[in-house]
Amino acid sequence: HASYSGDSLNNGAVDDGQNESVTTIKACPTIATCASATANNSAGSAELSDSVTVSGGDNPTGTVTFTLTQPDGTTVPVGTAVTINGDGTYNASTTVLATQVGTYTFHASYSGDSLNDGAVDDGQNESLNITQQQQTQVDILKIADQQSIDAGQTAGFTIKISNDGANTATGLTLNDPLPPGYGNDINWQIDSSGMGYGAGTQPADFVITGPVGNQVLSLAPSITSLPAGASISVNITGQTSLNDVNPNLAPCTTTLVNTATVNACNEPANDQNAQATANVTLHSVDVDVSKTADQSQIVAGQMAGFTVQIYNQGCVDATGLTLSDPLPEGAGNDIFWRLDPKQNSSEYFQIVGGIGQQQLELAPGVTTLQPGALISVHIIGQTSVNDVGNLDNTATVNASNEPSFEDNAQASASIAVEQNDQNNAQQLYVRAAFEQVLYRQPDQATLASFVNALDNGMSRATFAMTLTHSSEYYDDVVSQAYEHYLGRTPDATGLHYWNQQLQAGLTDEQLEAKFIGSSEYYQHSGGTDKGWVDHMYFDLLGRAPDLQGETYWVAALAGGASRSSVALGFAASAEREGNIVQEDYETFLGRPASASEVNGWVMGFENGLTNEDVIAGFIASNEFYQDH
Repeated sequence: HASYSGDSLNNGAVDDGQNESVTTIKACPTIATCASATANNSAGSAELSDSVTVSGGDNPTGTVTFTLTQPDGTTVPVGTAVTINGDGTYNASTTVLATQVGTYTFHASYSGDSLNDGAVDDGQNESLNITQQQQTQVDILKIADQQSIDAGQTAGFTIKISNDGANTATGLTLNDPLPPGYGNDINWQIDSSGMGYGAGTQPADFVITGPVGNQVLSLAPSITSLPAGASISVNITGQTSLNDVNPNLAPCTTTLVNTATVNACNEPANDQNAQATANVTLHSVDVDVSKTADQSQIVAGQMAGFTVQIYNQGCVDATGLTLSDPLPEGAGNDIFWRLDPKQNSSEYFQIVGGIGQQQLELAPGVTTLQPGALISVHIIGQTSVNDVGNLDNTATVNASNEPSFEDNAQASASIAVEQNDQNNAQQLYVRAAFEQVLYRQPDQATLASFVNALDNGMSRATFAMTLTHSSEYYDDVVSQAYEHYLGRTPDATGLHYWNQQLQAGLTDEQLEAKFIGSSEYYQHSGGTDKGWVDHMYFDLLGRAPDLQGETYWVAALAGGASRSSVALGFAASAEREGNIVQEDYETFLGRPASASEVNGWVMGFENGLTNEDVIAGFIASNEFYQDH
């Protein structure tokens, strides 16, 4: 309201009531909060705090109150109310430790005063997301350089230690007992080459202590901590030996097991003593031998036979392979052992030595046997009436790269040779002839038929010629030619064709010349004239060519001589025929031939005798008959 006092010239006055009222209101300040957290928002270590900015007030006074809604839904006060004095930013009186994982939301409210209304936050920047606490976490990785090696090779492991946590690992330790091997002889070493598996590693951060057989890999004394995100690694190697293969385990199952343990003293309890394991399997050779007798008991005069098998049960090539198998000579010291030509794998074996001192061995060049491979041979020897007793036979096989406990594997078999029944002499003779000529026993009907024929006037010569000129015998001759000269079994068409040719008068020498003169044999010999001549010498004469002979025949081929004609000259030569006669004597009569005997039969060859005629003569002889 207003009034005028007046003066000497004017009367006083009062307001007339117009425009006289003024209404005042309180200010309306706003507040905005800003929440924050420490320790990377990690539960268990993060401190949560909030601040409020007051603006738009009329010199506001009073208090601001803070509250906090936790992930579990509960709301708690944050300290005490904070007094304010004017617009500005004010912090909560305390912080809150985040103990839960999830979202925390701050709330703030202003009390107001006589000039300012109260206010609450507008909901911005009030929430914090709290995650699982980040701590020290040390892990270890162990990898074998190769998961399997041959015993005797170098084993290796790479070990990597890393800190995947948020804090530096302290009190760091590594305990890695190294596998000694079954032989307790592996000397482990740290690879400091910086190459191969050792590239990028930190060999100086590790040490190996202890004697061979009791070694432990650990951290160098200076390595006691590992920063967050850092890692260190090392490669270790150890030379194994054949002695490290466990004889109590199956081949190729011996394993070097290596387990390492790493720890940091500031890790959570459930993260401590992290482990890693890696294995290296040792591959080895395990060569074994088996020997079985065709029959455990025979009658003197019958054919004795053994089958020998050599096999590698390991998972590594057997090298330096040897076989020692002294063959029983019989009580009469007269058994002539030979390889059964019908068995395909006989090329892996040979029999050396004279009658009474024969030994089965591996053929020259046969020194390796692959894993899972098996080679076998069937040997046969004609007994005589003088061989009554036991034929004991033991074979020993070895590989130079076998573990010592696998060395010199042996197998034995025995055949009892009994006195023959003189009343059955004719049967024994027929059986022996079949065994020697056709490599088999006659069936009962065939046996009875021939015994009856011999008893009723058939000559032994006729009987023997029946066998040596039979289609079955010719099949054997052809099959042996295919195996010996071409290194394969005959196809049915080829077998039939050459059998028919032999029955039509083709001689064994002519058959051999056809095979040796073939393109297949030429290519098998290396595809050169010199290679062909050298192989022909070996296959027909059993020896290497002399330089003069080799030069002559190579020149002859170059001059137009056919391979078949050259081969026939060798196959029908006195040297070749003499070798055949000597072999026939040892095979059918069980003794070496004298020089005069050889010369006599060679002359017979020159006059038209065939090897079938010679064999039939031996089978029909009194000497063969009396021996069987």
